[in-house]
Amino acid sequence: MIRAPALRGKADDAVVAAIQDLYDKVSQQQKAILVTQAAVVSLPTADQINSQLKSAKTEQSLSTIAAAQLTSQGVSTGITGQGSILPVPSTGLLYDNATANTIKWYSTGLMIYLPDGRVIVVPDTTVAAPIISVGGLTPSTTYYFYPCYNLDLGMVQFIVVTGGTGTPAAAYTAKSVLAAQGASGDGKIALAPTTSVTAAATSGGGGGGGGGGSGCIRSTMLVQGKRGIIELGHARLGELIKGPEGWTTLTTKKPSAQPEFLRFKFGLGDWIDVTPSHPMATYKSDVLVPAKSLCFADQIPTRSGLPARIIGIELLEESGQAESIECSPFHTFYVGGGMPNLVGHNFNPLK
Repeated sequence: MIRAPALRGKADDAVVAAIQDLYDKVSQQQKAILVTQAAVVSLPTADQINSQLKSAKTEQSLSTIAAAQLTSQGVSTGITGQGSILPVPSTGLLYDNATANTIKWYSTGLMIYLPDGRVIVVPDTTVAAPIISVGGLTPSTTYYFYPCYNLDLGMVQFIVVTGGTGTPAAAYTAKSVLAAQGASGDGKIALAPTTSVTAAATSGGGGGGGGGGSGCIRSTMLVQGKRGIIELGHARLGELIKGPEGWTTLTTKKPSAQPEFLRFKFGLGDWIDVTPSHPMATYKSDVLVPAKSLCFADQIPTRSGLPARIIGIELLEESGQAESIECSPFHTFYVGGGMPNLVGHNFNPLK
């Protein structure tokens, strides 16, 4: 590169000065380029920028949406906000309508599975000492009830709000939004899959059944009896049904109307319909979990001893009859929709 001093005496001074000024500016531009290159190297990539922008937008959204502040906190209590992972009630909510114009709700084996792994075991009640007895009802009329577990009081309650009837006014002739809000509000756990359960009063001499929170198997599912393969709904009290531990006796069977079922599909055409809260055991596990908690990664024990992997889960929003049963001396039996190839449980004995 030619330097200006070398031109002095050989060119006009003005020309030399102009050339020197040009070289100085070029030098400054080269330094600026080096600084810019160093800064560019430290800049984040396009993916990093997009990720940062998404994160910033998410944080901004969460800061402005009140509901977002209620997630990941578990169960609602007097001091803890309502969680986004719902507690799961299990088998046990039953009713009796043998007394004229009256429906008595009681529970047997009711358990509530909390998101943090804890389990609330609700003390059993009986027809003689029920959770609630609602009188003054009209025979042959189906009523909606809204049961919940009150965490602050540690007890089961039935919601009473405007629009209810009976004594106390905990029965509703139509679905009640206010009662549904009360059953699933802060500090409470709704005890039915669809918030409400139904029961009909009689003029006396009626029977009873299970509420929507009960764990039941659809009555059309098949079991193996001594007289062959039969539907669970057609099985008789005292009948022997086959299970993995041998023949077991059907000692109690309580039918109930259910608003919906979960259908689990397995390989080789096996399937089963159960209520969302029905307790089921996964392969090589002694822990029973509500059916609604199962996923495609779970496997169910079968008659062959090999696991059946869940390949499909479908919510059947159709009413049908289900059965809550007790077997003795063994509480497991073979059951299924196509053939009784899956291992089912009656969980807690009914009383």
